[in-house]
Amino acid sequence: MQKVLNITEKTNVVIYSFAFIAAHPEMETVSVKLIAAELDVSESYLAKVLQPIVKEGLLDSSRGAKGGYSLKKDPAKIKLIDLLIMLEGKLPVSECLFDRPRCNDTTCPFRRLSNIVKDTVMKELEGFTVADVSKNFK
Repeated sequence: MQKVLNITEKTNVVIYSFAFIAAHPEMETVSVKLIAAELDVSESYLAKVLQPIVKEGLLDSSRGAKGGYSLKKDPAKIKLIDLLIMLEGKLPVSECLFDRPRCNDTTCPFRRLSNIVKDTVMKELEGFTVADVSKNFK
């Protein structure tokens, strides 16, 4: 059976990086080393997955001894749904709950349930922000 929400490791790392940065407003920038240690990923992998986000304009990065990352927007205004769509693309339209479909769209007994689940997930993600996730790090 397919997962309700299939988020890649890259997306998890980006979301938690944003949350970790947001949880440390006292720091001008948060170092790659500190974020990587907290998330248990390599510094090079972290830098690689965050670089496109810098280009998208959601993060600032700086080099040097005091370098690191900082958010360019208020974390309460960065919705998780926006990050997910940017990183993963749009959520899939309701698909069969089985790996191999056993019926067609018109006779599928799970189609309605699948649509309700997708709509509920979308609504919840619309209401969740990076600031909400950052509470996990406080």
